[in-house]
Amino acid sequence: MICVSVTSSSRQLIKVDLLNAARSADMVEVCVDHLIKEPDYADIYKTVDKPILVSCRRAEDGGAWQGTEDERLVRLRQAIVAGPDYVELELDIAGKIPRFGSTQRVISYTCKKGILGNVDEVFAQAKKVHADVVKFVWPTPTLNAAWPLLAAVTKKRDLPVVGTGVGEAGTTFSLLARKYDSPWVYASLEKGMEAHADLVTVHELDEVYRWDSLNRKTPFVALTGFGSEETALIESLNERFAEQATQARCLPMPVGKMDKLSKMLEVLGIETILVGPLESRRFCEFADRRDGDARATGTADVLRRHSDGWHASNSFTRLALNALEDVLPPAKGETDPLARRQVLLIAGDDRARAIGRLMAGRAGMINVTSIDDDFAKTVARELDARYISFRGVYESISEIIVIADPNLEIGPGRLQLNPGFFRPNMTVLDLIRTGESVFLKEAVDRESRVVGSEQIRAALTTAYAEAIRT
Repeated sequence: MICVSVTSSSRQLIKVDLLNAARSADMVEVCVDHLIKEPDYADIYKTVDKPILVSCRRAEDGGAWQGTEDERLVRLRQAIVAGPDYVELELDIAGKIPRFGSTQRVISYTCKKGILGNVDEVFAQAKKVHADVVKFVWPTPTLNAAWPLLAAVTKKRDLPVVGTGVGEAGTTFSLLARKYDSPWVYASLEKGMEAHADLVTVHELDEVYRWDSLNRKTPFVALTGFGSEETALIESLNERFAEQATQARCLPMPVGKMDKLSKMLEVLGIETILVGPLESRRFCEFADRRDGDARATGTADVLRRHSDGWHASNSFTRLALNALEDVLPPAKGETDPLARRQVLLIAGDDRARAIGRLMAGRAGMINVTSIDDDFAKTVARELDARYISFRGVYESISEIIVIADPNLEIGPGRLQLNPGFFRPNMTVLDLIRTGESVFLKEAVDRESRVVGSEQIRAALTTAYAEAIRT
């Protein structure tokens, strides 16, 4: 089930939000710590016909309560008297609020500093204060931190257990908890209305992650990283999987330390890892074997499990280069679109190294620059290319501009790329942004030829989908 948290501060707007939440939720959490004034609880509850969970969290537990602790307990008691289906009570105050009516008690424990080590002990204490459901909350910046929370929720016990992962891997936890039959997981109604940091929205669960199709038989394909580019790719891939009537779905997987990664992937039954660009070198080194462009560039964006270990390959760099070649007419007398071309590579991470290695020996000249001079010099040495300072970009003669720096910004500043740099005789490729790119927009406005971000994402989606099927 999905429990959508409603965090309205207005007694009037909360009814509207409850109605909106109930359209997509199996149950609704009313976070009364956000309400400025005391509401008519019975009037609120009858707004929807879905189960109601009431909470009033302190700031140290991720809530918005600003009053005294005595006032908070009064608010919780009044909320319970009106007869919600569930009430959330922290373990340390649950003994002060007795059971009332048919309201079930969700006894929660928040471990703010990290992974909770004494889960069984806390569970036993929750039972002593008459828990009907036990809830654990702790930070989940990576899969490593989400893993024990998943174990806490999925372990067979005599009371149901739910959880909330706070941080980038919170969505990872929620999707895995769904697969392994957690009683419910939490979602926010909209961005900016989260009850906890980085809580996935109910819309994302539906549109991006295809929540309704997830079950114990769902084979997950992991995608490392957690950002807007990765989310857009997950949505494209899940749409493609649905069109192909395959059960596979994408799992966002922020990875921390990799010493236990193989074992965790084995337990989860994950056979394919799609690697975000910031992890491409690390995962290439993680692989047991490197094929084709992965071996040539030292970067990987696909890892597949085989009988002899993980095999790494690189699809993205080749696809991006193919897209560039498709829009670039060859120079007079040449068949290779890159022959005799002057390339400016704006480097910032391993994507610059990867495409530079594939272009080396084909382009007439590769110039490497960066807002980080030391990085540009290193990449230039590796590619046997020419280094130019970022200030010298505007004096260079370049026909192909490859933007491979996630930290580069457009603008007039000393370490920004002035949009006036683009010219009609240029062809611009943005390796970083597979969605909307301000660099490509500025280039189009100045009549430069551009490689469409949508074209690369579509090609990448097709390549990944085919790789997973074979």
